[in-house]
Amino acid sequence: MADNPPAIDEKKSAVTLTDIEPTDVSVVDGQGRLVYSEAERKLVRKLDLRLMPILFIAYFLSIVDRSNVSYAKIANAEKRNNLQATANISDEQFSVALAAFFVGYIVFEIPSNLIMKKVAAPIWIARIMISWGIVTTFQVLITQSWHFILLRFLLGVCEAGFFPGVVLYLTYWYRKQEAAKRIAGFYVATTVAGVVGSAWAYGVQQMNGRHGYYGWQWLFLTSGIPTIGMGILVYFILPATPESVTSGRWLTAEEKELASQRLRVDGVAKHEEKFEKGEFIKVFIDPKNWLFIIMYFGTVMYANALGLFLPTILFMLGYTSLDATRMSIAPYAAGAVMTMGAAWVSDRTRQRAAPLFVTALIGCIGFTVLATTDLTDRDGKYAGCIIAVAGVFSAIPLVFSWLSNNLKTSTGAATAIALVSSIGNLGSVVASYTQYKDDKPQYHRSHTVNAVGMALTAFVAVILRIWYQRLNAKQRTTFQDTERAQEGKKQIVYIL
Repeated sequence: MADNPPAIDEKKSAVTLTDIEPTDVSVVDGQGRLVYSEAERKLVRKLDLRLMPILFIAYFLSIVDRSNVSYAKIANAEKRNNLQATANISDEQFSVALAAFFVGYIVFEIPSNLIMKKVAAPIWIARIMISWGIVTTFQVLITQSWHFILLRFLLGVCEAGFFPGVVLYLTYWYRKQEAAKRIAGFYVATTVAGVVGSAWAYGVQQMNGRHGYYGWQWLFLTSGIPTIGMGILVYFILPATPESVTSGRWLTAEEKELASQRLRVDGVAKHEEKFEKGEFIKVFIDPKNWLFIIMYFGTVMYANALGLFLPTILFMLGYTSLDATRMSIAPYAAGAVMTMGAAWVSDRTRQRAAPLFVTALIGCIGFTVLATTDLTDRDGKYAGCIIAVAGVFSAIPLVFSWLSNNLKTSTGAATAIALVSSIGNLGSVVASYTQYKDDKPQYHRSHTVNAVGMALTAFVAVILRIWYQRLNAKQRTTFQDTERAQEGKKQIVYIL
């Protein structure tokens, strides 16, 4: 870098880089947008084509394997061939099993991400996928409630660390201005899994009785086995870091150097740092991280409430189990479009708080519609489902792109991403119980709680934006202090 510290554009929170070597590294223009050289544009296109399809498919399978239980709950319920009826599982036991998944998931989240700092990402991500694929497949053997609870807990243990691990992995390859679209690019698999998963579950339910298996057993078989295969594939085709790539096979030597250099523009490349105990401890005492936890707790709680209970909500409207499964497609399609649209706006404007605020309000409106309409108003309830899914699911990648953008060190990033994901996922445990039994069948109280929670997420986003804005103003003063110029160069400029 040049000797003079970079200038801060307070409006866009961007560092203007005019003298970075090599010159192929992109710079930020006056509107806060990345201006790519042809070499870097070609490199980023290569990264997207190689990394994003793999991560998308992997996360797609994660969501399918996690949420197929919502379809198993109602599959062929008219014939009492659904999971609950055949395994004699009560509503309370079903909720315990759903919560058990997240208990295992939460406990092992941070250790998993720290292990990925020492073990190559392809090895660890492949291990995660293969193990959860095996457990998913074993769910076909459920005959009693305790089987269900135990296997859901083990599924959470095996899958722990996957989502925060992928978020951390993306920081090994992409600059912070590119983060929102890439996180959304694999997270949109959540909504695509809702669309495809609904259609898939609709078809698989009609296999009920074939070869002696219930429809719900076919759900677990046809989702678990592909995950095992994909996990094996990930081990062989997912590159670990730019430096680990063999020159000429995928990236040229020049592209490898450019891939490494562009990460250093934003700070030290996160995969190159060693574990720092001090940075690990700082994560837990930084109040900003706890504000991110509040936002993620809320959004993931409501996303899981919708993911786990959307088919049930539609079933309560009087639709058959097959129709309820089919009608789950439209809300998730809206969520997919909204997720990518919000991420595009976020990266284009280099703003995180404003798009997050808007998506949270949209989710709030959706839950408000659900809370204020009755089962007799099918169209109103269905519209509320579509709006709620669009708002809630599009907010989550914005939370994590904002968090990862403003983390400076490798240890801090690995720990903070896992901390927010793990504690925030307590919201998933709560989601297992949000459809209160005494609130059936309208669920007015449940939806009201969700609406208030999304409003809280929007409020916290505003608080964090103001906080980061003040930190940037303080750092501008630091940059202007010539005696601390060298120190200032190492300090992060926060994305708003």
